[in-house]
Amino acid sequence: MKSVEVMNPKQTVLQNIQSSRPYLVWLMIWGIQAVLASTLEFIGQWLDVAAWQSIPLWIALAASAVVLGRDVRLGVWSKLTIPAGPSVWAVIMLIVAVWTLGYVHAADTSFIPLLKSFIVAAALAQLGVWLGKPILYIGIWQFVLTLVVATHYLGLASVALGGAGGLSMIALGWMLYIGNKQSEGVIQ
Repeated sequence: MKSVEVMNPKQTVLQNIQSSRPYLVWLMIWGIQAVLASTLEFIGQWLDVAAWQSIPLWIALAASAVVLGRDVRLGVWSKLTIPAGPSVWAVIMLIVAVWTLGYVHAADTSFIPLLKSFIVAAALAQLGVWLGKPILYIGIWQFVLTLVVATHYLGLASVALGGAGGLSMIALGWMLYIGNKQSEGVIQ
């Protein structure tokens, strides 16, 4: 009979944090993209930045293609152990659905930023379940911020929530980076 080693909850969180390493670059790329896009939109109140609006997206897509190519070449995706495997398809479908709703103008200009922010909040909350309470708290903060902006500052939704969502992704990436550094050697 095989002996099954049972890990305590702290070891499980540390294992999940170590398994999150391949996602760090994605969090940084898309977090920076969201912050830059929100910054350009904010500056657009005073200057004509329409020609620059799509540049952060194209840079993020190019960086993602480079990282994806590198990861496929190195076989990173075949080694992933974080318990998100099957749910990746649902996340991809949600992202494409939000993009499609925006592209076909199926909702007004306030709907898409609110929906994106709620999705980021829910994703952070779910990651908090796997990776620890501080990340759950970031998800709760993003959710409450989205509720406040939706009910009191709707006109600022795309700038405030886009920037906050991007900063949340950058903070998550930084926290996971620090967690990876601290957990090296703790779990073999």
